Amino acid sequence: MEDSDSHIVDLFWERQEKAIAECVQKYGSTCQAVAMSILNNRLDAEECVNDTWIRAWNSIPPQRPDRLGAFLTRIVRNLSLDRLRRSRANRRIPGEYVLSLEELSGSLPDGDAGAQSWKDEETEAMELGGMISDFLRSEPETARKLFVCRYFYNQSIEELCIRFDMGESRVKSTLFRTRNRLKKYLEKEGVQI
Repeated sequence: MEDSDSHIVDLFWERQEKAIAECVQKYGSTCQAVAMSILNNRLDAEECVNDTWIRAWNSIPPQRPDRLGAFLTRIVRNLSLDRLRRSRANRRIPGEYVLSLEELSGSLPDGDAGAQSWKDEETEAMELGGMISDFLRSEPETARKLFVCRYFYNQSIEELCIRFDMGESRVKSTLFRTRNRLKKYLEKEGVQI
């Protein structure tokens, strides 16, 4: 963990409100970008980011995250996805997140098939997450980073082109090939797609 992250986590453990201010300064723009990429609504995204600081305050302690940035990003992503589900129930469907899910849907198992109980679904999701992580570790760096930026951070194809200094067709083909390799890997591991 970076020294500054360790210092921020120590502030949380000491229950000093300065911890939140330092999180906002260091990770505020990243959390805002994650929330915006999912929600595509500035006010909803800001609310999720603010809720992230509250959730972190309530989680640290007892948790002591090894990677504070990843910890906060996971919180804001989950909060944003929860808000997205509520929005979808009200028929306000943001574009980029839905597009990235549609792209990925052919490479992952159908969420409706299988699990018999909530606990089974949670266990299966954790196992699937572990398999995807193992798969990504074996991928070339550019393919791995493109995949994570597209399907975890929900960045648009245009953003990926700029970030990785690549043409649109190369970004799309790299993502397509990576999704196909993921599908083959999961099938080899016994996951029904």
